Amino acid sequence: MVKLYYILLLLFSTTVAAQTTVNRLPDPTRQDVIIPEPVKKPAPLKKAIKKVKKAKKARKNRIKKRKPIHYTLQQTLVSEFRKTAVVNGEVVMVGDFVRGAKIIKIDSDSVVMLVSGIPKTLYLTSRLSIKEAKR
Repeated sequence: MVKLYYILLLLFSTTVAAQTTVNRLPDPTRQDVIIPEPVKKPAPLKKAIKKVKKAKKARKNRIKKRKPIHYTLQQTLVSEFRKTAVVNGEVVMVGDFVRGAKIIKIDSDSVVMLVSGIPKTLYLTSRLSIKEAKR
């Protein structure tokens, strides 16, 4: 009899405990239960978009402010064994780089170089005028 009493007590206590737990949780399938929607925060997204636009604008300004690189051929030396030139004060040979441009050909009066993939020819110009040369 005592065993039966303990079994009934155990069943009753688990039933009561289960009912109190069920009563605390709302049923999501019920129509009268209102589930709050998550709050949208657009402010961080707007700030991120502003930062990206500001960075793009700054990059455009930096690109506009860059001055083009000028190359000056000052001297060439063409011999049977080697070809060298002086471009912007640097002694270069075929295959060398001067401020990002690759030297691809050296002649006695000109140098051909690749500037951003575009061939550019520099010519030697005399610093003496014709009048000074006749003296």
